[in-house]
Amino acid sequence: MRIMKTLGAAFLLVGTVGAVLAFGALGDVVSSFPVPAKTGHHGLAWDGSYLWFCGAPYAKFLRTTTTGSVVSSFVYGQTPTDYGGLTFDGEYLWFSDSQPGGGYEYQRLTTTGTYVSRFFKGYGDPGVAWEPPRYLWVGPMKVTTTGSTVATFKPPFYLGGDLAWYGHYLWTNSGGPEHFTYELTTKGSILASFPTPGASNAGGTAFDGKYLWLVNPTAGYVYQVDIDVVGMNPGSFGKIKGLYR
Repeated sequence: MRIMKTLGAAFLLVGTVGAVLAFGALGDVVSSFPVPAKTGHHGLAWDGSYLWFCGAPYAKFLRTTTTGSVVSSFVYGQTPTDYGGLTFDGEYLWFSDSQPGGGYEYQRLTTTGTYVSRFFKGYGDPGVAWEPPRYLWVGPMKVTTTGSTVATFKPPFYLGGDLAWYGHYLWTNSGGPEHFTYELTTKGSILASFPTPGASNAGGTAFDGKYLWLVNPTAGYVYQVDIDVVGMNPGSFGKIKGLYR
């Protein structure tokens, strides 16, 4: 059973979790801030405490607070870049890099910018998400950290944006003119959707255990968005999700 809130009306749950859990509305903007200067608009990741940014047109990776204050940064590669999706696996950053001959290279870095490993997919997509404890999603492909394909699905639309892993599901954008953000199953079925804030397709996408974060490259803003997850802190997310699904 998934715990969700019906659109337009909130309800509360009192149960075995030992607390009253409040719901927000799907797609509501909770907060926002301008994209930090000199970083990209296409990759976004959550490391448990901070947001990470990368992507064209710069080669600078930034770590910021949830209000946009820069905590640390490093430059990797040459400018301009074709960096796309970004994710954090609990220790390392992973990002996608479009290749001139087609496909994407997926690279693993330390949080200070030291190269660790990479693999190439001739048919790939920019979106990258980490599925604990050991897999990556690169577009519609679930792969190992060395690039071996574990599973795939047929996307219902072009996966032109970044990915975020949410319990058992993926959040992404269509990359087309719809300007919607979608929740997908790992089989490619659409579970939910809402208009992307700023009336444009999102670039970076990340999930912090409670809220979805989206980077809108057209508006130049980062949005914290409610996606109907019960009111809890990110550390309790796995336990609650295991009880109610």
